[in-house]
Amino acid sequence: MRVVRNHRRRVVSATGLLALMLGTPSAFALSAVTAWNDSALAEVRLSKLGPPIVARALAVANTCMYDAWTAYDASALPTAAKLQRRPSSERTEANKSKAISFAAYRCLVNLFPAGATRLAAAMVARGYDPNDTGTSLSTPQGIGNVAAGAVIAVRRNDGSNQYGDLRPGAYADPTYYVPRNVPMPFCLPTTVADCTPNAVDMLHWQPLINNVGVTQTYVAPHWENVTPFALSSAAQYDNHPLLAAGPNYLRGPANLAADMQQILLISSQLTPAQKLSVEYWADGPESELPPGHWILLAQFVSARDALTIDRDVKMFFALSNANHDAGIVAWHQKRRYEGVRPITPIRTLYKGAPILAWGGPGRSTEMFDGSKWTPYNPGSNLTPAFPGWLSGHGTFSGASAAVLRSFTGSDALGFTTVIPPNFGRVEPGVPSVATALTFPTFSVAASEAAMSRLYAGIHFNDDNQLGLQIGELVGLQAWDKARFLFQGGMSRIASSSASAAGASALSWTHSVDGTRIGRMLLVGVSGKDGNTAQSVTYKGLPLRRLSIQGSDWESNTAELWYLPNPPGGSGTVSVQMGWYTGVVAGAMTVQGVNLNAPFGTPRGNGGWGSAGCVTLANEPAQLAVSVFSTNGDASYAQAPSGFVTSWNAISDPPSFWNFLWTYVNVIGVGSIGPAAPMRDVCNYSSWSSYWSMVAVPLNPAYR
Repeated sequence: MRVVRNHRRRVVSATGLLALMLGTPSAFALSAVTAWNDSALAEVRLSKLGPPIVARALAVANTCMYDAWTAYDASALPTAAKLQRRPSSERTEANKSKAISFAAYRCLVNLFPAGATRLAAAMVARGYDPNDTGTSLSTPQGIGNVAAGAVIAVRRNDGSNQYGDLRPGAYADPTYYVPRNVPMPFCLPTTVADCTPNAVDMLHWQPLINNVGVTQTYVAPHWENVTPFALSSAAQYDNHPLLAAGPNYLRGPANLAADMQQILLISSQLTPAQKLSVEYWADGPESELPPGHWILLAQFVSARDALTIDRDVKMFFALSNANHDAGIVAWHQKRRYEGVRPITPIRTLYKGAPILAWGGPGRSTEMFDGSKWTPYNPGSNLTPAFPGWLSGHGTFSGASAAVLRSFTGSDALGFTTVIPPNFGRVEPGVPSVATALTFPTFSVAASEAAMSRLYAGIHFNDDNQLGLQIGELVGLQAWDKARFLFQGGMSRIASSSASAAGASALSWTHSVDGTRIGRMLLVGVSGKDGNTAQSVTYKGLPLRRLSIQGSDWESNTAELWYLPNPPGGSGTVSVQMGWYTGVVAGAMTVQGVNLNAPFGTPRGNGGWGSAGCVTLANEPAQLAVSVFSTNGDASYAQAPSGFVTSWNAISDPPSFWNFLWTYVNVIGVGSIGPAAPMRDVCNYSSWSSYWSMVAVPLNPAYR
């Protein structure tokens, strides 16, 4: 392990960190994904960007890598690039690594132009030519370059102001935010002069002046306007029960008093372990901020589990995009409430009152005037340069832990790191001797990251706890979208059918892959002589009828039933008809459906002829499902052009003895295919006969 002291802090390369976890530097070979995340973190540390900007940068870099990788996967969908899948013979680790490297390099140079020379050197060290700008999609470098260009283009106008288009300066605030409070002068418990509170509104954020006279500028106050990954908007959780009531301290004087008393009690009883927690989690062990800190933990997971390059690209893609969304949600709430940091109300309300609290760097617990109370916070500022509620550490950590739990299938982390003496920046002797920190689970690590902000006195408790809980929701949502992409988006994954010349009930076996996101079971029923299904079940669970349509003279009927999120495994589909007659029925499982709003407008039609058509409503849709019925004397029916047939059967197939009776039979066709606004979906039969048909667009879980 390589350890370098810098301002009494440990600086460890990612490779060294992994060696520390595993006990030997040779125990793990970095995949291209992990290695390029190492390069990304190196640029993050030098860039001094704020937390949500770092989260976006890591998400963009990992999205570039992911999109390039999808060309070598059998099913995964890219987010931006239009890439053809390469043949299985080309899906080698060497090709994947090369495509990923070119994509990562192009994106990182775009994100960190000051690091162009370092990044080019990283390419050369990995055996690639950084000057190869080819775009042939038959080569790994071309795929990587094209993938990077597509992701960069999509993020070009995402509201971050990366290029200074909206206001001069990279990531400058185009909303021209002005704080409602004047800056607070620098003051410590040891300050001899009077420290007079000067907040105009003590319940809202106040910028601080640091020890060398520099006034804080709100970091990224416009970040709620940045395009998210999986969120519907930055305000998606505004009305969630966890957030609807707003910050605790705004709910009455008693709540504010309790919040301040908790902060002062912790300050008066700060333990060495709590101080070390503050230092370790403050901005990560190497100043990579919370989003980067969780990338380091993911690198540990990659080494611990010996992940393949395929698994690596998925994990880092999901994790970094979850943190991107977490930053958007947290920074939206920060702007929405301009949440106050504890220092402002404590100094305001406790002026002139003696308090017992931490006495400042190198001092113990002391009694002093409340107007001089000071947080235990590393760095040149006593509190971060943005409002409090919600905590960024809490939200980032809640989201990260949720993704890593979901990805690994376990909460187990098993991470231990040894902190050298005098690691801390606030005061010497933190820790006094080399100290091991152990986080047995992702949940414990996330909780400790959030609690460290309470120990520091820079957040009230509900800033942290609500951040953790909302972060978890954000992380799970990002994980769902990532899985949606990994699994190929919305598509049919299974079908089955049954038919009978005469029956009042029909049943057959259908299998459902329970690992698929957005599962929808669709059952179509084609009945004869006006006979319709009275009930449909799968594994005993009832389906609901979505649509039904009869032909002229009720010669036949077409109907569609559905069950959201059917249980996985094999089970029996049972259809109970009104009476004994010919019947055809089929089932299909579709993945990637928006289970909250699965369908567009169902349409039905019926008539006489050799073509049966339904015009879909003028709604955006990727896929539509169709169920078509016609009499047996139509001889044969086929699915609409471009559609995939899920079932196509006749209730009693023709034979020498029953060909004269085909008009009493029913033909049923179930299919799924591309939908477009105002699209005519037409089934065709060999001969004219009575027909009926239903069709409905499906809404994808994510667009």
